[in-house]
Amino acid sequence: MKKILFAVKTSVCCLLAMLLVLFNTKIVAMAVEEDTQQLAGATVAFVEIANYDIAEGIVEAGNDVKVNINLHNASSSIVANNVIVTLSSNSGMVYPTYGSDNQVYVGSIGANKTSTATVPITISPEFRGNAIDLICTIGFESRGARLSNTATIVLPTSNGSALAVKSIDVSPKATVYGKSLLSVNYVNNSADSINDAKLTITGNVDNDSKVIDLGAISAGKSYLKDYYITFVQTGAQNVDITLTYSDANGETVETNLGTYSVNVENEGSTSSESAQTNGYILLAGQIVSLIAMVVSIILIIVYIKKR
Repeated sequence: MKKILFAVKTSVCCLLAMLLVLFNTKIVAMAVEEDTQQLAGATVAFVEIANYDIAEGIVEAGNDVKVNINLHNASSSIVANNVIVTLSSNSGMVYPTYGSDNQVYVGSIGANKTSTATVPITISPEFRGNAIDLICTIGFESRGARLSNTATIVLPTSNGSALAVKSIDVSPKATVYGKSLLSVNYVNNSADSINDAKLTITGNVDNDSKVIDLGAISAGKSYLKDYYITFVQTGAQNVDITLTYSDANGETVETNLGTYSVNVENEGSTSSESAQTNGYILLAGQIVSLIAMVVSIILIIVYIKKR
């Protein structure tokens, strides 16, 4: 009987031991599988540069330029928070525009969403070359961790182009259906004349303002010319300006000269405000004259009574 009980106890112990081993193996396998799944999927956000362009200005020595950096959150499910873009340059020829710094706070970027950071920079007057280098550092938070991503972007200058625009100026204020000044300074760096150069204006302007013919541009010559554009809508209007011409090989060259913002007012709004102001001044003058006349009459009456 004792032998039978001992055999039963031994069998039960062995069975329990086998069950414990199998249970632990299953738990470990599940943990490994879960970790593998987490590693295989996106566990944090990742912000990258989708593309970039020049929002305003021309990349030349001594110029102020605004750079649009379009950011993309590559994660399909996690938001990137407190996104900050910082620009620097190894060449030392680029620095923040006066009154600004080299950092732009973007905020949050949703999963698989994009956002744009516009960074104002100034190019050193001592800069010489065909392109400037910018180091773009993107800092962001994801699931309580502070992360970063760094990329280098290059902005080409117009030094290597046959036709280089040195500066362009658009009047920041205009009157609807009135002429607004556009000044452009350009130079032909090539040994051949350019006869088909034109500026294309994209925005709420009339048909005569959409294309500006620059005329014949002699080899090696520089020009400073004034043109006029006419806006057909009021309010804050943005215009994109593009330079197009054919080089010596007959190939079409197209250069984006940036986007410019103009505040367009209704015709006569300024004059009406001035007229209203002048009316107030006239009324005040009449009141003062009336008071002076009354005071004079009173003084005369008092003087006559004393005599």
